Amino acid sequence: MIRLLRETDPSAVASQPATMDELSRQIVLGDGRVATSIAIVEPEGAKRNLLEPPRLAPVPPPSKFPGLAHEEALRLELPPIKHLVRGAAQQGSVGTLTGLPESFKSFLAMEIALKVAGGGANVLGLDVETHGPVGYWWQDDSRENELGRLKQYALQHGYTDGLPLLWHLNEDLRLPDHLEDLRAEVERERQVLVVLDSLYNFLPARIGLKDEEVAQVLDRVKSHICDPTGCAVAFVDHAPWPSESNRGNQMRGYGSVFKAAAIRWGIYLQRKRGSEEVFIEARGNNVVGFKKSLFTFDEQALEFRAVAQEEIAEADLEQRIIDYVRTHPGASQTEIEAQVKGRATRIREALNRLSKVPRDADARPGLWDAVELAPILVLGPGTATDGKYYFLRDQAGSDSVPASGTDRDG
Repeated sequence: MIRLLRETDPSAVASQPATMDELSRQIVLGDGRVATSIAIVEPEGAKRNLLEPPRLAPVPPPSKFPGLAHEEALRLELPPIKHLVRGAAQQGSVGTLTGLPESFKSFLAMEIALKVAGGGANVLGLDVETHGPVGYWWQDDSRENELGRLKQYALQHGYTDGLPLLWHLNEDLRLPDHLEDLRAEVERERQVLVVLDSLYNFLPARIGLKDEEVAQVLDRVKSHICDPTGCAVAFVDHAPWPSESNRGNQMRGYGSVFKAAAIRWGIYLQRKRGSEEVFIEARGNNVVGFKKSLFTFDEQALEFRAVAQEEIAEADLEQRIIDYVRTHPGASQTEIEAQVKGRATRIREALNRLSKVPRDADARPGLWDAVELAPILVLGPGTATDGKYYFLRDQAGSDSVPASGTDRDG
């Protein structure tokens, strides 16, 4: 505390010589007066050097989480959302290609990687919008098999020149242990896409297989790779085989809510058993996606081809079943579902209709014999006693029976 004892004229003070001790005690007041006599009142027991600068309160360090003022947030301009594949895969986020084993997931991931790196036009009929360097980490098969697949596809589609694509075949990358190494490559090569095939082969032994634990790894990939670099990371992920616990849901989506928190987009594949037909759908945050659609995997091109709607129209389904059984007498229900284009549930419904005596012969012109009302399909002997094996009525022997086992009104 400073207490004023005497005031004096400023000019008089200026003309008088002053010792250092006196000058240190002269204080200029706000109206020009000079205090030449002051008393420094310190707390009891405190001693202070008058030449010592005043002590300032420590300045707190800047916050690690500064936040964003509301007004500033409103002033910021949003950049346009960037996609790797329009409507299916977003840039700068974590995504997944999910399906049961042998549903051609790796071929689809490889196609996306090569077309992003090599200037390809489209995948699954969708435009590839972002092109640039890619890193493909593959730890799902033997090195020889992985190398054979990539060479087969690259040679088939003319990707024989140098591409900004690095293949990492069974190099034992572990997440989250090697996140900094992964990020270093992304930044050094300026990669726009990293593919990790497949998810669980990149987890160290201490990481469990529960979605809660896996989600933490995915979240760290998002925060350490995607957010700071703008690179998209796509995991190839094996869906579980159908069981009572998952109610046979092969296209499980993101998995649990924990994995959903980190995954922003996904492409989901469900292959028809014993067939080259695969149902595919895409969905996610900030992507339009597309509904579950039927594709066939072209073994020659090693790519998916969309099945035209007219090929699977319900109006033609019964005729396609008849045509197949005509050339494959004794075909089982499982075989027909696999080989005839169409949804399995619809095929079973059509088999049921074709196996019954029709109530109205005119309801299906061209299929039913209006003179002799009888089932089109009948059951006959097969390779097992508990299966259903279908024949056309004129193909069946004496030991065949109507597939429905009912009369005309059944």
